[in-house]
Amino acid sequence: MKKLIVPALMAMALVSCRGVESSSTPDYWFDRPAAAWEESIPLGNGRMGMMPWGGVESERIVLNEISLWSGNCWDSDNPDALGHLSEIRRLLFAGREAEAQRLMYGTFTCLGEGSEGPDYGCYQNFGNLWLDFTGVGSTDTVTENYRRELDLDRAVSCTTFTRNGIDFTREYFT
Repeated sequence: MKKLIVPALMAMALVSCRGVESSSTPDYWFDRPAAAWEESIPLGNGRMGMMPWGGVESERIVLNEISLWSGNCWDSDNPDALGHLSEIRRLLFAGREAEAQRLMYGTFTCLGEGSEGPDYGCYQNFGNLWLDFTGVGSTDTVTENYRRELDLDRAVSCTTFTRNGIDFTREYFT
């Protein structure tokens, strides 16, 4: 696998940030780096996204941008959808989730082929940003106090660990 390093995308990730303290408890935390894409932590702002894996010697950050789409353009507007929103909300607040879901599926779908069409497509990966860190010790150096976490209140992911008596902190946001 080739490594893609794009300096301009460094603005998407703040790495080796010191002195940033969270006043809240993280919502999710892990005691090891991600071993697969599904284990990485999703961060995004609705247009750009990234998924840091929390590596120690090297970091992989999967990048995405909203305009990277493999499918065709479709008219996904349905002007009738808004007229059903209050009824869907009423059903949800009444605890009638199944009815609300049926109404939503029947009225909040696009008028064109949309996701049912053969060429609908999907988001494409923008790239992988690989960061190789020197100074954290070799692969046979013991890593202690490893923690990778997601703080939803601050929309920040943080990886911390200790190696050779040195505390390392990496913080990520989009």
